[in-house]
Amino acid sequence: MKPIKKGGTQNLEAWLLGDKVTDLRLLKPGDILLQVSHQFDSQNLCRITRLDECGFRAPGQICYGLFVNPSNTQQARMNGDHEFAIWDFDLTLGHNEFFRVSTEPPPMSLTGAMVASLMRKHKVTIRSIKERYPKMITMKRVREVRAKGVKGFAAEEWFYIITGKWPVKDGVTAST
Repeated sequence: MKPIKKGGTQNLEAWLLGDKVTDLRLLKPGDILLQVSHQFDSQNLCRITRLDECGFRAPGQICYGLFVNPSNTQQARMNGDHEFAIWDFDLTLGHNEFFRVSTEPPPMSLTGAMVASLMRKHKVTIRSIKERYPKMITMKRVREVRAKGVKGFAAEEWFYIITGKWPVKDGVTAST
C-alpha cells in the first residue's frame, strides 16, 4: 500500500491506497473505498452502505455508497451528501476508479522464495538456524517456511532470525 497523493479539500494523508476494485461482489457493507473521479479530478472516501437486495439485478451489478469524512468514516462528508449507486460498469468505463484503502499498513509477508533468497544473501543455512535456536526451531520448520512463506509478525521474526535485524517500519517493508 502507498500513501494517497495530496490534493483536494479533504485530508487523506492518513490513508493508504490498496488494490483497485474490479468486482463489486467482493465488497461488503462497511468497506471504505477511495473514489477517484477523472471527470471532476477529485478523490473522495466512500463507505459501502449496502448491496443490492431487491433481487431485480444479478449479484454484483450494483452496490450503494456514501461519501464520508476521512477523520470519521461513520459521518457523511457533508450534510447534503446522500447515498449513491455504484454500478458494475462504473468499474470499467474509466470515469471513476475505486480503490480499497486503509489506515493500517498491511502485515509484512515473506514468500518461500523470499526466505530462501534472504538466507542465501546472508549466508544462513537451515542447519545454522536450527543450531542458533535449538529449542525453538527445527530443520523441518525451516524447510516449511522456505516452502510456504510466513505472514504478519511471524514474517518479521523470520526476517530477524535470518538477517539479525528487525525490519524497518513506517511503511517500508524489508527487501531481499
